[in-house]
Amino acid sequence: MSIDNDLQPIASITEGDRALDLFTDRYSFTRLLAERLNDPPRKEILFFHGAGGNGKSLLLKYLRTKVCKGLTAEQWQRAKGKEDDELAKAIEELPATACLPVPTALLDFAPGANRRDSDPFYGLVRIREELA
Repeated sequence: MSIDNDLQPIASITEGDRALDLFTDRYSFTRLLAERLNDPPRKEILFFHGAGGNGKSLLLKYLRTKVCKGLTAEQWQRAKGKEDDELAKAIEELPATACLPVPTALLDFAPGANRRDSDPFYGLVRIREELA
């Protein structure tokens, strides 16, 4: 047995799609997105921001895969009167075939695999991370 095998990091629960099944209590974000998708259009955008590592990318992926569903006017009228947790559950359990299609694009500006510490921007980010 190689020592390298013992030193391999343990797989994170946030790797791949594993964490989506464990993502809980995001009811207010579910309602917010559902309102933006199903209420009359507003003259504002919806965006999430914050320090790195707080789960924004996972939240976006969760909302895109579980919540981004267009409801008919009748479905939305029935759903929007529910409590946040009930609304979230109802939308998540609604089959895609019972929903209107919603075009989506994931615009996530998280650093990718191309992140190089020699790059001026990412070099400063690395210094900040090391000092924190």
